[in-house]
Amino acid sequence: MDDVYVRIKARRREIGMTQKELARRCGYKDHTTINKMENGLVDMPLGRLRQIANALDMSFDELILGAQEAKPDVRVHVRGMRRKGNQKILRGRLRG
Repeated sequence: MDDVYVRIKARRREIGMTQKELARRCGYKDHTTINKMENGLVDMPLGRLRQIANALDMSFDELILGAQEAKPDVRVHVRGMRRKGNQKILRGRLRG
């Protein structure tokens, strides 16, 4: 998981974004959580990591696996949606 935090910091710097800006885009009040995260001091839930990936304009796979391991040619064939309680669940399969 430490590699994820290194990738967050590297990508943020690559696109010229401050910790404050990333924090704002992710809904944090200040940059301290981003600082702690980049230094590996806090664990982040997957939902928050998806939000960070979006804020950094990168795919979730790139963030988690790294650019070399991410597979941009994988497509999702969508068959439809179904409901489970109040949630809509996307049904489909991966093609690659």
